[in-house]
Amino acid sequence: KVHVDTMPPIVNYFNYSNVSNKFTFLFNITEQNFDLITYLDHTDTSPREKTLCSRLRNGICDVTKSFKTGPHNLTITVKAKAGNVIEKTISFTIV
Repeated sequence: KVHVDTMPPIVNYFNYSNVSNKFTFLFNITEQNFDLITYLDHTDTSPREKTLCSRLRNGICDVTKSFKTGPHNLTITVKAKAGNVIEKTISFTIV
């Protein structure tokens, strides 16, 4: 028998908060074969995927990122090494 991982990562908790232009993202993830958490800002002049977390500490990712003034539309992707993903979309504006 061969076990094939076909389940996406489980996001137990996700929250974000901001002070000025800095956003703190907090994730609690259940995934035995965790790979990355990335984001893509669709409002960038040249959108590209950027890393939020490359490892978890006891299932937790806590990271702060800065954003330019203006609107932002992010797709956040939690990835497993087997290629399974789960995505969340958030929008906000920095004034």
